[in-house]
Amino acid sequence: MTGDDCFLWDEYQRPIYALTAVISDGEMKDSKTVSFGMRKFAVNGTQFEINGRTTFLRASTSCSIPADRPPSNGCGRLGAGVRNSQGIWN
Repeated sequence: MTGDDCFLWDEYQRPIYALTAVISDGEMKDSKTVSFGMRKFAVNGTQFEINGRTTFLRASTSCSIPADRPPSNGCGRLGAGVRNSQGIWN
C-alpha cells in the first residue's frame, strides 16, 4: 500500500494503520509495532490544506530553545536563563 492508496485520518473519519518494523541478525530478532493515521498536507497558494481542507496553523514559542541555551527534555528547561515579564528568555 502506498500513501496514495490509504484512507486519510481526520476528526470525522479515523482509519488507523499498523506498521511493524523487524530487525534480525539471524540469532536475535526484535520488532516494534506502532499505530498511526495518514494525513495529506499541501500548500495551495498562500494557504495550507490538510486532507484537502484549508487549515490555519498557529505557532507557540513556549517550547522554543534559543541556540545559546542547553537542550532540554521536551518543553522544560534545565534551569539556565531568566525570563522577562513577557515570559521571553533573556
